[in-house]
Amino acid sequence: MKKRKKSLLCLILLIIVVAFTSCDSLTKEKDPIVDYILINPSQLVIAKGLSYQYTAIVHGTNKPSQDVVWNVIGHNSLATSINSNGELTIGSNETASTIFVRATSTFDTSKIGTVNVTIRQPELYSFGGLMWQVLSKDEANNRALLITQDIIELNQWHTSDIRRTWEQSSLRAYLNNEFYNQFSPTDRERIRTTIVNPGNLSDKIFLLSVYEARNYFWSDGDRVAVFNGAAYVWWLRTLNSGNDSSPAGVRFDGSIVAPAPDDSFIIVQRMTEYYGVRPALWLNL
Repeated sequence: MKKRKKSLLCLILLIIVVAFTSCDSLTKEKDPIVDYILINPSQLVIAKGLSYQYTAIVHGTNKPSQDVVWNVIGHNSLATSINSNGELTIGSNETASTIFVRATSTFDTSKIGTVNVTIRQPELYSFGGLMWQVLSKDEANNRALLITQDIIELNQWHTSDIRRTWEQSSLRAYLNNEFYNQFSPTDRERIRTTIVNPGNLSDKIFLLSVYEARNYFWSDGDRVAVFNGAAYVWWLRTLNSGNDSSPAGVRFDGSIVAPAPDDSFIIVQRMTEYYGVRPALWLNL
């Protein structure tokens, strides 16, 4: 009898132990597992000087943490970076054509998502001993609008601060005479005469207007121009509509000053100061 009671007691204890073990296994949460990281967008084409916001989703079981560490690789500019929130910024002086954005899981650092980023680089064209950037193409007439890739020299917009129009400026005279005549006769034949406003002028060589500088470039970064290895200010042909003698220009960072309420342009440079020159022309291809 005692032996039977003892056996029964052992059986009860065993049942209790098994029950507690089963309950513990049911209530205990399983560890999260990271399967992969999805970065959005998976592909991106972006111009220099612009920013873009990335997002990442950590996929897995048992609700893994969504925290990731962002980094960018393959870039050449110190200004190209991605912050802790996934905002990518392309430096205005970035020379790499492709870079990579990565997101690494903070829970499982072996799980990494990677996407490629294509950085739009300007189309270049060699002509007359200079390298030019293609701004626009007229396929039907086999011609293209070109601007020099870099600032070719520093020059005055005009030789005095007495108010002058683009038609009267010494820089226009220089570009359409001395500079134009530096090209060979064969090359000069390929340069088209362009009707330039204001003034309905017939120019072979000209500067861009504010409107053209805004519309032919993707971003401020696209407009950054270099002289002797450093970014520099360059002239536009648009003149302040007020009473002073301040032509428009593009700053070191590629920005163009916004028009004032009266459509004038608030520019710091004077006509007689020496700033960058980027000649433009329409060329028969």
